[in-house]
Amino acid sequence: MKKSKSLALIVFLSLFAYAPAMASHLAGEDLTYALVDSSAGVYHYRVTLSIYDDCLNGDPLAILNDNPAYLAVYTGADSLVEADSNVYYTLRDSIPIMVNGSCSGGTLPAVCSERFTFVKDYYLPASATGYNIVYERCCLNFTANLYNAFNQGMALTCHIPPSSITTHNNSAVFTNYPPLILIPGIPLAYNCAATDADGDSLSYEFCTGYTYTAADSPQNLKPFPTLPPPYIAYTYIAPLSYSNPMTCSVPLTINAVTGLLTGTPDSDGVYFVSVCCSEWRDGVLINTVQREFEFTV
Repeated sequence: MKKSKSLALIVFLSLFAYAPAMASHLAGEDLTYALVDSSAGVYHYRVTLSIYDDCLNGDPLAILNDNPAYLAVYTGADSLVEADSNVYYTLRDSIPIMVNGSCSGGTLPAVCSERFTFVKDYYLPASATGYNIVYERCCLNFTANLYNAFNQGMALTCHIPPSSITTHNNSAVFTNYPPLILIPGIPLAYNCAATDADGDSLSYEFCTGYTYTAADSPQNLKPFPTLPPPYIAYTYIAPLSYSNPMTCSVPLTINAVTGLLTGTPDSDGVYFVSVCCSEWRDGVLINTVQREFEFTV
């Protein structure tokens, strides 16, 4: 009897410790890579993952459990190449709280965002299928545009193209922090542009974010090994969608060439926005990087 009670207590405590680790706290992320060098057909890539956490309302234990990050590399045919459970952050810094416009007759909301930066080096031979670098984590903050956001995770993929397309590529890298606080009725003009070390042509669009795979569940979303695509798209609250992510009097749009994001918000709330930047070389799509972030109106 005592043994059964002890076992039950252990199970209860383990569940108690596990649940907060999955709790609502994620406010955005992006995943990129750079080609460092190559030798004898082996290519040295440096992968950088940035996670943006809500350090005001996010669950502290969940934030603590973001470290270490779990990363994995799959071939383009979804064969596991390497799975890592020991990628610890190299930088933890606070994101500047930028305000779009000025607030009169009201009080600005309290907002806090921290960035955790994880870096991992991979040495990969040339591949006919290319590689997918993947990351998954739960759970998102409560938002006004995603259904049941606090029970959805994030799934990110960055693609190294097949050797038949190129053996030398650096992903595009976003350059600017987004303004965290928007004032209703004040037009927004945010430059969401990226740079590319290879000089590839870049194009921009709103895109859907992704959560766990059909083989997983949000209650188990720090899986190891990290699972490969395909992932399940976020569910948006109608009439909002990934291409219309925020309630605005002037619709939120993004310039496909420059990455300039414009619009005029008119309803209070926290809105999760996903922007994709695609790299084109000689008219061929070789990789797409995605940045997700929150606007607080």
